[in-house]
Amino acid sequence: MPDPADRPSSDEDVTSHDEQTDQDESADETATEFTLDVEMPADALFDLEEYLEMYEVAAEPKRFKILVALADESRLSTSELSMLLDAEGNDLHYPLRRLTDVGLIENRRDPTTGTEEPYSYYELTEMARTILTEGVLEGVETLAAQEAALEDTYSK
Repeated sequence: MPDPADRPSSDEDVTSHDEQTDQDESADETATEFTLDVEMPADALFDLEEYLEMYEVAAEPKRFKILVALADESRLSTSELSMLLDAEGNDLHYPLRRLTDVGLIENRRDPTTGTEEPYSYYELTEMARTILTEGVLEGVETLAAQEAALEDTYSK
């Protein structure tokens, strides 16, 4: 039987697991906090945090593969993506939704397919094209090239 002396004296003393996690994350952010000196246009549609979130979402491996596939093929249905990426359609549901939520892909329907049901497909947005061509893809290629140069330097 638990000892009553071990229990908090009031509800204010009780900290939920989520609150503790938030406090821990806040402490971590404070310890490593830095500011990005990026001047955003006054009429910008997104703020810096939203742009950074787009890069974060695009950098996850499964979502990155989806973006690259869409860049190569221009528009693909979920089943076409499943075949290209060798993944189950259900495995793509969350990554596709996440990419759509941050505005990197769009889900469209084409009713003129000659079938009873419209063809539902995904396309990259211009923001996704920019992130791929001037962000994640170029960054990964640059880092890989630098890594190869470092390996050559240190392996001699």
